[in-house]
Amino acid sequence: MGSGKEGNRIMRLNEFIDFCSGAVSEEMLAMQVFDFLVNNRHVDKLHLLQHKNIPQPLKVIQSTDPGLDSEQFLRQYNPLQHHSDEYGSYYASDSGICYLSTDAPEQPATFYILAFETIPSPAVISPVMQIWKSLSKSLRRHTIEGNIRTQYKYADLISQLLHDVHAILEMFPQEKSAEVENRWNYQEQVNKKVLRYVRDLELFKSDMALETFLNNAIKLACPDYEKIKLDINKKAIPLNIDVDLMAEALSEILKNALAATDNEAEKIEISTRCEESHSPFIRQKWLKIIIRDYGKGIVPDFLPYVKKPFFTTDKFLGRPGFGLAIAEKILNAHNGRLEIQSIKGHHTDVTFLIPVNTPVCITDG
Repeated sequence: MGSGKEGNRIMRLNEFIDFCSGAVSEEMLAMQVFDFLVNNRHVDKLHLLQHKNIPQPLKVIQSTDPGLDSEQFLRQYNPLQHHSDEYGSYYASDSGICYLSTDAPEQPATFYILAFETIPSPAVISPVMQIWKSLSKSLRRHTIEGNIRTQYKYADLISQLLHDVHAILEMFPQEKSAEVENRWNYQEQVNKKVLRYVRDLELFKSDMALETFLNNAIKLACPDYEKIKLDINKKAIPLNIDVDLMAEALSEILKNALAATDNEAEKIEISTRCEESHSPFIRQKWLKIIIRDYGKGIVPDFLPYVKKPFFTTDKFLGRPGFGLAIAEKILNAHNGRLEIQSIKGHHTDVTFLIPVNTPVCITDG
C-alpha cells in the first residue's frame, strides 16, 4: 500500500515538472504552479502575489478570490511569522500559510508568493514548493547571466559603431554650415549618451548626509539654484551612494525640469521624505527625493515611454533623449527606482527611491 502511494506521489511530481517545463520567466512559472494546484484541486483558496523591491512591494497576480488586492492580503495575513522545518521554509499566520519562490527575500530581486488560506498537507504541497523554488532559482540565474552576456555583447558592438561614426564626423571640414554644425553637435551628444547608457556602471560609494548631497548637487546642476524651493528632511539621514553618479542623475532631471519651465528655476521644488516598506517579509526603509516642476507636463500617452533611450519631443532642439534613461540606470545600480507622474499642463513629479538601510528578513527573532 505504501509503495503505491509513493508511486502516485512521484507520478504527480513528474506531471507537475512537465507542466512547468515551458516557463521562460519566473512570473510565468509562478502562474503555472498556481494553475496546476488549482486545476488539480489540491487547494480551494489560493493567491499568487508578486513582491518587488519598492515601498509598496505587493501586487496580486492571480487569486481564486477575484476581489483580493494587496491591502486586503496584508490585513488578512499579517502578522506573518517565519518557520522552518523538515518540509522547508515558509511564513504562517492565523489566516494561512505563504511559500516564497526564494530563500533570500532580503535580496533586491523580484520574487513571488503563493498564499494558502487553509494549511495544506505538507506531504503533498512541500515537494511541489521545493521544486518551484529550485526552478525559480535556475530561471533567475539564467536570466541574470543572459542579460549580462547580452549587455556586454551589444556594448562592444555599439562602442565600435560609435567609434566609426565619430571617425566620419572628423572628416567634416572645420568650416561648416549652421545646419551641418547643429547636426554634428547633436551626433556628438548622441555618441556620448549612448556609450554612457550601454556601458556597465562601477559604483564607488561613500557616506554623505542627505542635505549636504542635495545642496552640493543642485548648485552644480542649476545656475539659479537659490530659486529652487527646497523642503529637505532635516534629520541626519545617512546616504551610502556613489555621489558623482547620483549627482549626475539629479542633474539630468533638473535639466528636464528647467526645459519644461523655460528655465524658470522658481517653478521647481525638491522635497524629501522617508517611508517604510509595506512588506510582511522584509524590513526596509526608503528615501524619496521628489523633483516637481510646474511646467508643461507630459502627455499621458507618452508616460510609458519617457524613460526609454532616444525618447524626446525636443529632438529639433538637439536633445538626444537619454536623460531619464541614464538617471534610471544609476538608480537601478543603487537598488533604487525612478518613478514619474505628470498632469499635462500643470506639473511633473520625478521621484528617486533610494534604499536607506540594508533590507533585513523578518524572522521569529
